[in-house]
Amino acid sequence: MTSLREEQLEELVLKSELLILISLGKEALGSSYLLRQRLQILEDRYPHQITCYHLEVAPFSMILSTFNIAYLPSLLVFQHGELIEQCQASLPLDVLELKVKLLISQ
Repeated sequence: MTSLREEQLEELVLKSELLILISLGKEALGSSYLLRQRLQILEDRYPHQITCYHLEVAPFSMILSTFNIAYLPSLLVFQHGELIEQCQASLPLDVLELKVKLLISQ
């Protein structure tokens, strides 16, 4: 999984044909670490179908207000450059994988 800077978000998301999953969180949070680990597993299982990024979020980051994010870690899912899902990132791996399978089969 690649680390992402806020200023790269638009460029990478809008240009990608792949399903993009972005974890938003803080390195120090255990729950953020778990989400990154789960996304890395999914990225390894679905190469050339999904791309996963992690974005380290500062307390007053613009991305929090842009996507109306109240809780960290959070997960943003983009397809064809559009936000299609946003959720709190406490989902188990099997639930995340089911979501990915459904989205890539569309």
